[in-house]
Amino acid sequence: MADSPLLSIQGLQIKFPRTEGDFCAVDDVSLAINRGEILGLAGESGSGKSLTALAVTHLIPPPGQIIGGRVIFDGVDVASLAPADLLNLRGGRIGMIFQDPMSALNPTFTIGYQISEAYRLHTTATPAAARARTIEFLERVGIRDAPLRVDSYPHQLSGGMRQRVMIAMALICEPDLLIADEPTTALDTTVQVQILDLLREMREQLGLSILFISHDLAVVSELADRVAIIYAGNLMEILPAKSLANAACHPYSTGLLATLPTIEKRGRRLPVLEGMLEDADRERPGCPFAPRCPAAIGACSQEMPVLNQLSERHFAACHLIGGSL
Repeated sequence: MADSPLLSIQGLQIKFPRTEGDFCAVDDVSLAINRGEILGLAGESGSGKSLTALAVTHLIPPPGQIIGGRVIFDGVDVASLAPADLLNLRGGRIGMIFQDPMSALNPTFTIGYQISEAYRLHTTATPAAARARTIEFLERVGIRDAPLRVDSYPHQLSGGMRQRVMIAMALICEPDLLIADEPTTALDTTVQVQILDLLREMREQLGLSILFISHDLAVVSELADRVAIIYAGNLMEILPAKSLANAACHPYSTGLLATLPTIEKRGRRLPVLEGMLEDADRERPGCPFAPRCPAAIGACSQEMPVLNQLSERHFAACHLIGGSL
């Protein structure tokens, strides 16, 4: 169907076996990304953002296992694909920008070789054609003097340029979906803005759908159409990005927003979200955020709230908001 989402994640569960008991890293996550949409997935480090993204192409690091749920890409259950078809999906119809470009790029090969390798794996292009395509995409992502830079090694480029190389590598096959995992982390503010502008431009040029992962709500709200906030492997809230600052209502969402610096807070100590995410929060019953929640009630430590629909595009999982269905 033309109106069906490009990507649908349904009830995803990911566990890691341990001698003291299985560790549930992602628990019953359901998300959808429409064609041409940018969905931001935000939360603290360790909340399950990257694992959710890796599950899309079945790249969960062992001994992790997907024990429940489905990932449907363009109407096809990814779990049903043969290994060869799954390899064609990765880097072909689904591109991925990994967190750290310096560790994701091989220091012993030129950037041109590494970008063109992705293109040659998914097409029948000759080496000359692949090189020309690589130079084209280096230019498209804003690398100056691309015909010269194509033979550079990763260590010869700045952090911002390496990130652009990763974007070129992810986009060279013109995928339908781009997974961008913390693509602006460790970049200065000016370069962050350039990368966000580049992703918007590529969305317009290529008709991309983007799953944009970040721990920074300010960055997510700047780029995304919708924002999904995840904590301890559970979805806490989903809402339009333009409504995030004014309409977010889950205590975790509002707590994160309160820590962001603003002009009004200049000269004052920024609020802190007390406590930290611990493994035990995932293992006990109830809402995993309850130990840190200033508004927690008795039910919060007994039963995980369902994700209730508050309006057409706004959902929240909280016993204090909308009641449990």
